[in-house]
Amino acid sequence: MVAVELAVALTAIGAKAAVTELVRGGAWSGSDWALVATQVVDAVVASPNRPDPALQRIEQGIGRIELRLDVLGEKIDALPARSRAQEFEIHMAAGRRYMRDLRDEWRGDRDRRRLVEQAQHEFVRAFGIAETMADPLRQAVADVAIAACWLWVPSLRDVQKTIGAARTVLERELLFGTTRPVDAYVSVVRLCKAYGERPKHTRVPGPQTPGARLAVQAKYGKWVECAGIEVRVARAKAGGEDDDRKPVTAVPDPRGGIILVRTLAALGEQGASGHPVKVTVRNRRAEWVSVSRTWPAVIVELPLHDRLPSENRIAPGAAATLDLPAPTQPVPASATGARPTIGFVLPQP
Repeated sequence: MVAVELAVALTAIGAKAAVTELVRGGAWSGSDWALVATQVVDAVVASPNRPDPALQRIEQGIGRIELRLDVLGEKIDALPARSRAQEFEIHMAAGRRYMRDLRDEWRGDRDRRRLVEQAQHEFVRAFGIAETMADPLRQAVADVAIAACWLWVPSLRDVQKTIGAARTVLERELLFGTTRPVDAYVSVVRLCKAYGERPKHTRVPGPQTPGARLAVQAKYGKWVECAGIEVRVARAKAGGEDDDRKPVTAVPDPRGGIILVRTLAALGEQGASGHPVKVTVRNRRAEWVSVSRTWPAVIVELPLHDRLPSENRIAPGAAATLDLPAPTQPVPASATGARPTIGFVLPQP
């Protein structure tokens, strides 16, 4: 399945002045609503309906099985997975078909609302199939389509609730699951920011980081949010004061005297990530979290099987400021984190 192209299209719509005003608490005029409603329909109808690579692999496998009657049982076992994926696509296509009828000029408001409700019903059925398949990417695709229906209404709170659900299911897969739907997650996070479901300082995932399942780039002195955790990092001086400036070192000036230069050497051999830091963490999640430190990042760990490290725990809805010393040794690059961990990667000079 392709990443969530519909989320990208709805994000572009969210940049329109009319939607921006709605997110800020304003009202739509009739012309504003008509413009956005038309664009929503176009985005949903144009949403790609390409063959599912997973489904193609299943079909190819079945083709090989047909050449070997001795493994007929495996063929039978593969059929249910194929039919569920097809059923999901059928309901998604049915929803798009209802949305296409919205563009007919002769339809009245009541007729159009009925069509939107029917389209939304098909997308909800597709979501139900994806949920029984335990397929987070398909769940997100269906939820984004449902959100598009709410945007057509318009109901901003329902849009925020539904795209928030899509974001949550992808976050959970990234933190606890076996797949990495990073592209889809990035698209949905940007959608959530465009419609005010996430704060503007929410970050999208960066490169994989040792010790972290999900990692984002932090900034010194700036709030950064990821998966309901807000973090602000400052360098800590030896005396305990904060220092958000890059470190300097004195070097000879060829013209005489000395000059102060910001260099990696001023940080020590391990770079910025080897410095002690002062970190403030706000826990917006519904469970306790634990904060620790690796060489490249501040690590926030979530409970797994009701187990959580005892160090630096923060309760749901609480905040704490912690002094985190530099670790004694780097984390191996191969350690991507088996536990549900969010890494806030420290800036380099």
